[in-house]
Amino acid sequence: MMKRRIHDFLPNIKDLYTIYENGEIYSDNKPKSPMLTRNAGEKEYQIINFMTINGKKKTYRVHRLVLMAFKPIENYEKMEVNHIDGDKTNNKLENLEWCTSKENQLHAFKTGLQKPRRGKESNFAKLTSEDIQEIFRLRKKGLTYKEIAEKIGKCTPNNIGYIIRKKTWKV
Repeated sequence: MMKRRIHDFLPNIKDLYTIYENGEIYSDNKPKSPMLTRNAGEKEYQIINFMTINGKKKTYRVHRLVLMAFKPIENYEKMEVNHIDGDKTNNKLENLEWCTSKENQLHAFKTGLQKPRRGKESNFAKLTSEDIQEIFRLRKKGLTYKEIAEKIGKCTPNNIGYIIRKKTWKV
């Protein structure tokens, strides 16, 4: 199994740590057992802390460290890491690849890890469920898209059309 000293590719980190291609990281202080990782916030990404040369703690995501160690590329700061099998805790080298943000998002949608957000779940939603009910009520009364948009005041006639045709909201 391949291994690398973390200090070799992150010179600001104390020369105490070794990373293996399976994603395990060992400290010279406890060479028999891997260092403990923890989850980053509510996400499943594994993170770990190291001591820097100036004595401060620095946190890194394990999946990025694995690729930085074993598949280094220029401008890695601009790239994301894709977990090929979708398991964010599987940090083995063969499960990781560098990708753009767009490629990462496409992979997440293709594999079902992320679902399209429509209606009030969308990041761009300005309307509430009550607004949508009102739009359909006004349309049944015979108002035009333009008239409905003017009454609701939060969207355009085109938006009203998409809503009525159930392209942007599920009712």
